[in-house]
Amino acid sequence: MQTKASLFLAVLNVNALFRQSLGAVSCNDTLTCETMLRKGSVCVDGVCSNPFQSGCLRSYLGEKMFPNKRVCNSDDSPDAAKTGLCNISPFDYDEIRILNMDWSAPMMSSWIMQIILSEVLQVPTTIETSSPDKHFNFHDSEMPHDFAHMTYDFQAIRTATEVGDCRKLNSKESKAEVPYRSCAHIMPMVSEAGQRDKIQELRDDAIINLPQDNTFDAYRWFVPHFLAEKDPSILSHYGIKGESNRKKLAKTFKRPTTWDEYCRVVSPNNCTTEDDIASRMPEGDNETG
Repeated sequence: MQTKASLFLAVLNVNALFRQSLGAVSCNDTLTCETMLRKGSVCVDGVCSNPFQSGCLRSYLGEKMFPNKRVCNSDDSPDAAKTGLCNISPFDYDEIRILNMDWSAPMMSSWIMQIILSEVLQVPTTIETSSPDKHFNFHDSEMPHDFAHMTYDFQAIRTATEVGDCRKLNSKESKAEVPYRSCAHIMPMVSEAGQRDKIQELRDDAIINLPQDNTFDAYRWFVPHFLAEKDPSILSHYGIKGESNRKKLAKTFKRPTTWDEYCRVVSPNNCTTEDDIASRMPEGDNETG
């Protein structure tokens, strides 16, 4: 359980950065940045850089547990991978964009989701602030902390349903004359009070699919519509569970758990004791997976 606890505590420590990042940290030297923030932060033009640019979990838990850097996203510079800041997603996933909204709870949630998606699952992820002039990317070098332009940007969810990949629209850095269109796949939190009509409109238009009791605080298995049409069996847990479906899941979602990942992240004792999955830690690159 030590590994799982460490992962959980590392994510919780985002709260510390959340509080610290309310404003830029001024500096005269890198030592000040390491003292005020964390080792890895450097003094650049009188301002401390983000110590988590290449990954929060990697920074907290070490490169042994998280050897890979987070994957690059559309907010990164074109040469970010070449300079070693991040890695190209090995599975060519579409980017996921999350609304940060304008109060602390969903903002915190959006950062945690971005960390897990881009650092653990290797899925490119960005934050939507509903404005080209506001920024909230967790891995941004300048640690921006902008509240979203609006509380509930339901239009951003509609736009994502329309275009699929939000990168197809003009980016936040675009100087094009086309008006900026917010686009997001995830709204972390919705208070039903005052939003009932908007929620019903989204349901009627098949933008969202909620149970009849309007339960929002629930964990469920979701797959893209096009994938469900291609293979309806995955709509039920019968189509994804068990030994017979392991190869299908790996081929479909391109992210099987490797032997090394199982021992480092899943096993409660890091494979020091034999279980039904592994009898020991992998030895050498040939076994790591």
